[in-house]
Amino acid sequence: MKEIKIKQIKQKISKFNIINFIIILILPLVSFAGPGGGFIVNPINSGTIPIFLNSLLYKIIEIGAAVLAFYIVYTGFLFVSAQGNEQALRKAKDSLTWVLIGGAIILGATVLSEAIGTTMESL
Repeated sequence: MKEIKIKQIKQKISKFNIINFIIILILPLVSFAGPGGGFIVNPINSGTIPIFLNSLLYKIIEIGAAVLAFYIVYTGFLFVSAQGNEQALRKAKDSLTWVLIGGAIILGATVLSEAIGTTMESL
């Protein structure tokens, strides 16, 4: 019984891999025949890799700032709901510590990116 199920699963996986292989072969052909007239169209609006990495970093920072704001509110909720309970208060303090570390990492990434960018431009 188990051997039959294993064989069926292996057959499904092999069919899935064959379909993926065919898609990978056909996809470049479709992209060359697109509206670019035989050229691959760049989906990224950045002309160079540093500009792309800079825009990617700022998108990550935007998402990280939103997550950071959520966790600041959550940590405040933990402090309010602790109501003098020592274990819950310890959990809230640990949460605050990690939120501050996360904020420092986000801020540090921005500062480091700017420092590297200005160094590269000066060279």
